[in-house]
Order: sequence, then C-alpha cells, then structure tokens
Amino acid sequence: MDNQNKMLEMNFSEIPETITDARIDGQIMLFDNFGRFMDPELRKLAEGYCFPTHTDITIIILCTKGETRIKVNLKEESVQQNNVLIILPGCIFEINYISQDFEGAVMLLDSNVMLLNEDAVLSMSLRRYLSSHHNMLVSSDNIDYFKNLYCMIKHALQEKENVFRSQIVSKFCQILVYSACHIFLQSPPKGINQENNRKQEIFDKFIRVVESNYMKEHRIKFYADAMCLSAKYLSSVIKEVSGKYASDWVDEYIILEAKALLKQKGINIQMVSDKLNFPNQSFFGRYFKQHTGYSPKAYKKL
Repeated sequence: MDNQNKMLEMNFSEIPETITDARIDGQIMLFDNFGRFMDPELRKLAEGYCFPTHTDITIIILCTKGETRIKVNLKEESVQQNNVLIILPGCIFEINYISQDFEGAVMLLDSNVMLLNEDAVLSMSLRRYLSSHHNMLVSSDNIDYFKNLYCMIKHALQEKENVFRSQIVSKFCQILVYSACHIFLQSPPKGINQENNRKQEIFDKFIRVVESNYMKEHRIKFYADAMCLSAKYLSSVIKEVSGKYASDWVDEYIILEAKALLKQKGINIQMVSDKLNFPNQSFFGRYFKQHTGYSPKAYKKL
C-alpha cells in the first residue's frame, strides 16, 4: 500500500477482497497464519500502516508466536506469545515492527458485530478497561480457547451457502466478547496502593479529556479546569505517573493527529491547521516543525 496515499481512516474498503475469504463485507474480516509464515500480501498490507492511522473499526490481534510492535495512542505495545491486543474505534495506531516468525490471527470487526448494545453497563465497563489496557497477556488455556472460537468464526464465515451464516457469526462473536469480558475484567491491575491508584485515576481521566478536546483546546489550563485541579498539580501528577508533563501529552496528540491528517489524500496544510484550531497556517507550520523537525509540506512528501 502506498503510504503517501493512505487514507486517514482504516476501514473495510481499504482491505483487498482477494486477501481473505473469511469475511462479510462491511462487518467482519479475519486473517491468520497459524503454523506458517505470513503471506507476503498480508505482510505488505500490515507494514503499510507504518504511519499514524485512525481506525473506525475494532482490531483484535491474537499472537501465538513471534512479536509485533504497535503504537496505540502514542504508547508502543509489544505483542508477543499469548498476548491479545485490542484497538478500539477512534484510536490512532501505527505498526512499527513484525518479526519474521510472527504467527497469529487478526480480526477486524464493525462495532455492530460486537452485539453488546443491549448491555450498556457491560459495554462501557469493557470499553473503559480496554481504553487503558489494549495489550493483555492471557494464559495458554485462554489463548487456546480464543483460538478455537476464532476458528469456529472463520469456518462459519467460509460457509457461503449457509443462509444463517450472519446469525451464526454474530453469536460466535458475542460469545467471544463476553468471554473476553469475563477474563479481562476479572484480572484488574495488581500492586497499586491507594495513593498511586488515585494518581492513576487522574491520569486516566486526563487522557480521556484530552482525547475529547485536543483538536480544539491546546491549553493545559483548560484541562486542569475541566478536572477541577490546578495546572501545576495536574502537570506534576501526570509527570509522576507517565514520565511526561501534561503539555507533552497534549502536544503529542496534536502532532499525532496532524501527521495522520497530512497523510490523507485531498487534505491541504491550511485545512489541517484549521481542523486543529491553530490561529493560522504559519503558526501551525512552526509548531509542527518544532515538534517533528519537518515542515508540514516536507512531511507530506515522506
């Protein structure tokens, strides 16, 4: 895939139809390479996402061997044996590395396929958990369980003549999600004392507020006021928890968004500047170069 022509959003229309027969168009796609090397076409597709890219679908990666490193919302995740990585819609990701011996499976799901709309409390609980716990190490037994469910979903998808195919796939996906809820939500992070837990809560809330507002609000005072904290205290807590100041996080989200927008075909620099609420294109250009070493024009040509 040509990185210069990459669309801002990852969606089903970007995936070649020839790459998998385990799919329902616009709803679900599966890929895997259990017991063999990754297909060159699939590797080329995956390595094409080496630039920050939005996703408007859910991505689930199950690793049974090897490693891939994927940055999700600024944080690099190492996905190794017995890891399950879940990238939710609205996240920005980029694939930094795939080992030659990587084996596993990838599921691309439309949110409607998850079928948890009738259980809003569970859906929100799971989403809050996954928003800060994208990458999970699970037991070998649970990996085998997920792999077996995956294989059943794949088999159902490939039964093109089955008139109940969509319903069967939906039910299997529902079993997968509820099983994940049981496993993930029963294993909260350990070793966090009350004080650190409070600071972690502040950090988590800060990130949620940033993710909702960074395209229009760049000032730390706005985020501190939104959380009823002083800017000085907020920055000190964020620094202690994450190793970076609050302003660094806001800057990184803005730059990440700018990079993704600049790689979108049909979007010019002025449009990016306006979308990110900069006073003018010149100010945006100086800001972008200060944080990346490239002018927006130069970055678009990379």
